[in-house]
Amino acid sequence: MKFNELLEVTKDIDLEAIGVSLGKAANKSEMISCFVDGDEWVMQEVDDRQRVFEKRGKEEDIVRKVYGNIKLRIRQPK
Repeated sequence: MKFNELLEVTKDIDLEAIGVSLGKAANKSEMISCFVDGDEWVMQEVDDRQRVFEKRGKEEDIVRKVYGNIKLRIRQPK
């Protein structure tokens, strides 16, 4: 899955309400985000203590991980 496809399949989801930011870095606790940094794709997670964890890799891999997290957050809202 590419980033544009992720945007399409999530267009009817209130991403902010479930703590997801697409296209820019997360800026709140318990958020995840997906964005491009130079020529690398980044999945960033911010925990409840404001610690930031990053995974970097290919677009398809990062987008797939973010989409999996979105599906989990929809099933188990906070």
